[in-house]
Amino acid sequence: MTTRKLNDEGVARLDISAGRAELLEEIMALQTTETLTATTNRDHRRSRRWLPAAAAAAVAALVVAPLLLDQDPVAVDLPVATQPLAGSVVLLKDDAWRLYHVDLDSEGGEDDGTLAYRYEGPATQTQRTGAVVEIDWRPAEAYRHYVRDRNSDLGDAEDAAVLGVPARMWTYSATDHAVLRQPHEGNMVEIRGQGMRRNAFLTMLDELTMLDPADLEAHLPEEFVTAAERPAVIASMLEGVALPDGFDPQITSWQVDRRVLGTEVVRAVTCAWLERYESDDAAVADEAAEALIGARDWPVLAELDEYADGIREIGDRIRSGRSLEGIEAENLGCQIK
Repeated sequence: MTTRKLNDEGVARLDISAGRAELLEEIMALQTTETLTATTNRDHRRSRRWLPAAAAAAVAALVVAPLLLDQDPVAVDLPVATQPLAGSVVLLKDDAWRLYHVDLDSEGGEDDGTLAYRYEGPATQTQRTGAVVEIDWRPAEAYRHYVRDRNSDLGDAEDAAVLGVPARMWTYSATDHAVLRQPHEGNMVEIRGQGMRRNAFLTMLDELTMLDPADLEAHLPEEFVTAAERPAVIASMLEGVALPDGFDPQITSWQVDRRVLGTEVVRAVTCAWLERYESDDAAVADEAAEALIGARDWPVLAELDEYADGIREIGDRIRSGRSLEGIEAENLGCQIK
């Protein structure tokens, strides 16, 4: 099929009543790309190819395809406080949102955790395929710090509500919004949506629900790791990994996200080797050095992205005789002397 290009002159000649479908078809054929990252960092760079000016103006006049023009349709009211739901974990109940990342604290998400979703349903007037939502819950005492931080960076917030509890809402950009739910039952919750305009973000808030951390596992997609599966998955991750003498391969973890679980497995082994690397016994230190240099070939690193780069950097520094100073101990999970 040949796609006919609609230029500015062609737009001007369109019959307004008869040309809507033709114009919309042409505009829908244009490629619009946007790179989105669910992160708490404040650097939100985006790459976007915009519609031609005349075509955009014509669509605005016809009041069609408001999403493509980054124009909200009929306004959606901010939610107001009602009866709170029970539970501490907030999640999206709409199947169009795919859960792709989970990070839980050492108590299985009782006090601290993150869920990240990507919208994979059909594009609508309010929602774009590829939009992302990150849901973070933290101990209640962190709430005031978060409010001060957001107010400092973004200015005063609007009043809103999340699942019946009063909340504050900030706008990072036209397609990037966040709400901070007041502490309730010991936790505060922050929900951030990127790649969606205000109305889409507010509509998404209606799709939230709550449950207890113990019930989260039943809502996980198939690719996540259940408690029953975890020992076997950990054992498979340790295949091809050099282990120090006396290392206990029965690693304790609450993680359900395979990548996060893999990070904890590699962290446990790496930190054990680093402790031996700092030994006064030359033979022990040399054995640890050899293991850390060879860590770049551990099969599990193929799943771990940036964390794997940090492990490889440790080995590279040891091989070249450089100091390990400056490697992020917080990210590694153990102190490097």
